[in-house]
Amino acid sequence: MKEPKLDDLMDEPSPFQNRKARNQKQHNWDVLRRFGKAVGGFLSNAVSEVNNAVSDASDRMDDVEDRYNNQIAGNTNLDEIIDSRKPKGKPAFKTLGERLNYELILDDALLIGKPISTEYKVMADNIMAKVNREAFNFVFITDQHYGSQSELVDTSSSYGLDHSNNALYLDGKVDAIIAGGDNIDGHNNSYDALLNDQKQFALGFLGNTTNFSDKFMLKGNHDDGSWRVYAFRNGTLPEVKTMPRIIGNNIFKKDYRNAELLFGEIRNGDSNYFYKDYPDKKVRLIGVDSNDTPTILAEDGGPKYPGINYMGYRQEQLNWLANTALQGVPEDYTTLIVSHEGAVTMPYDNDLSDPAHGHHTNQAEFNRIINDFINGGSGLVTNYVKDNEIAVQTDFTNQGKRILAGYIHGHDHKESHTTSVGFNDIGVINSFGPSRYGDNDGWNLISLDTDNRKLILHGFGTATDREFTY
Repeated sequence: MKEPKLDDLMDEPSPFQNRKARNQKQHNWDVLRRFGKAVGGFLSNAVSEVNNAVSDASDRMDDVEDRYNNQIAGNTNLDEIIDSRKPKGKPAFKTLGERLNYELILDDALLIGKPISTEYKVMADNIMAKVNREAFNFVFITDQHYGSQSELVDTSSSYGLDHSNNALYLDGKVDAIIAGGDNIDGHNNSYDALLNDQKQFALGFLGNTTNFSDKFMLKGNHDDGSWRVYAFRNGTLPEVKTMPRIIGNNIFKKDYRNAELLFGEIRNGDSNYFYKDYPDKKVRLIGVDSNDTPTILAEDGGPKYPGINYMGYRQEQLNWLANTALQGVPEDYTTLIVSHEGAVTMPYDNDLSDPAHGHHTNQAEFNRIINDFINGGSGLVTNYVKDNEIAVQTDFTNQGKRILAGYIHGHDHKESHTTSVGFNDIGVINSFGPSRYGDNDGWNLISLDTDNRKLILHGFGTATDREFTY
């Protein structure tokens, strides 16, 4: 603010004939000048005082705000603190500090893996253009086999995270994005490098995009790194001199952040299996751990049942499936199950003597539980394979028959489909392509058409378009 000036006053002209009149008029101009200077000084002082008052008020407000913030920081009972523990649309953390410790900054510089290419963006956009946005839509990408330092010369596993980013491009455009297992290759000789692969994959999958879609990670038979145990015992890993360590379930749970229930899912504690309801779509999605392997040590100090070939389900998970995940399903809901291994039984599921064969122990019993759910049946489901004994009571008689649209899985590195198990068993191609050579991504965007009772699979990359009725 500037004070007004009286700078433009002019003296009386000198050639006045009446000197007295001139002096009188000049006197008036001099008085006006002094008045102007006095007004200017007054206004200048007034402006200065106002500015000082504003500055003092601002300082006092800053002080009040600092004290208020300090009070908030020291008081965990205020609504502001309680509200900030819960991200919008997500379950609450126990403390604000717990939330802040897990917040991931989304920035291109922190992106793990390469961003999606323009070519793949166009491909994904073309798929979305065909999808009914009102339906339940989810991405199932499986068998990425990521490994930043894999010793195998024939693996394309370094592409694994790049392929995840292709699928994550649809974050916010679908209801869920699911990594179907064999997320890492598990062939790294170094245990620390193996842990790094695992952590990188989990961080990239959960942190590379904004999580507007739900994201779930399943375990596969490669993820624990137990192929190295199998190779060591066979003498085909000469550079490794001691029994290789494997990734335990406690590490999967921590890296996958299961206990946080990031997407409002229901788990058995912090289990690697879950379910979630989508009421607006009338869908229940169930994810199972098909590598629920007994954690028993052999005489040589390694796992008795290396997960690379010993797969299947145990008592606790099957009991949870029959008496929690498959119960309380509303009559107008459609259920979907996602897994790593397929539902078809194998010849050596109950004969665990030969580690060279694949064993899907209790797969037949799993299928029986599912069929009891579909048909509204009941019964005692048992199996007596050593270290894998189960006895699970099913009872869906009060609930009645329910709809299972399909059981979606990976593992076999090919597209497949059968109803021989009593329901749609649908195999999705491996993400790194039909062979281990080259950057050949492939996965499906799956849409549930409840009006026509169809599962519609839209193929990305090497995956194809398919439809199945249920």
